[in-house]
Amino acid sequence: MQVSLLIYTLTPTEETFTLEIPAVSTAAVIKVFDMLGKLVNKRAVENAKNVKEIFIMKGNTSGMYLIKIEVYGEVFCRKVMLL
Repeated sequence: MQVSLLIYTLTPTEETFTLEIPAVSTAAVIKVFDMLGKLVNKRAVENAKNVKEIFIMKGNTSGMYLIKIEVYGEVFCRKVMLL
């Protein structure tokens, strides 16, 4: 199954990023890991249209983060860089 994901920051130095999933007809779990594999954020989303989750990463170090989205029995991974 193809799932459309949109991940963005408003500015490169902003300590937040936004994750958008156009439609989720089942539960989804969103996990954010640092590059050492430590879970730094986790959210569950229930049956929703146009999911828009804003992750505030204040207090976390700058660098690359791995985002894992578990939906429809599949896992999708994306990376985001925070400066």
